[in-house]
Amino acid sequence: KSEGNGIFATNEAHIQLVECHLQQHTLPQLWIQESELHCIRTTIVDGQESGLMVRSQSQAHLVECTVSNNKMANIQLAMQSSLHIEQCIIELSDGIGVQARNQCVVNVNNCSFIKNKMAQLYVMDQSVASINDTHIQQGTKVGIIVEDRSECTMLQSTICEQLNSGLTVIDSDCT
Repeated sequence: KSEGNGIFATNEAHIQLVECHLQQHTLPQLWIQESELHCIRTTIVDGQESGLMVRSQSQAHLVECTVSNNKMANIQLAMQSSLHIEQCIIELSDGIGVQARNQCVVNVNNCSFIKNKMAQLYVMDQSVASINDTHIQQGTKVGIIVEDRSECTMLQSTICEQLNSGLTVIDSDCT
């Protein structure tokens, strides 16, 4: 176990990780603030808090990555940040798979969300999510929650085998 963050990036930092492995940090394993992150074929696993924290107008791009078994959330987005994930697996969090709040944008293409215990995808506080060709399955609670004047668009995707609702929309739009 490592104390603190695995990588902390701030003040317009540019981080690129290719075929890397981050594991077992006590704080968010990757903390991106006012910066940009690109990950390709990287795993972020077994964190005591979040796998990836993206905040303060940051951008994160993940391709062919696995974010798994991070206790609080696999990925958290806040404060007008954006996340683009493609061909990724987001699984086995004791908390939320991906959470977007405070006017964030999430683009999900050809991904799998599997067995996250709380919401698999949580979009709130005027955030926007676009989901394409994605499978959301075997969640303990809710597949997708969209609330607080947020928007979610789903195309060619499936939500199945949730123990509670597949989709919950509160004061928001989902198409």
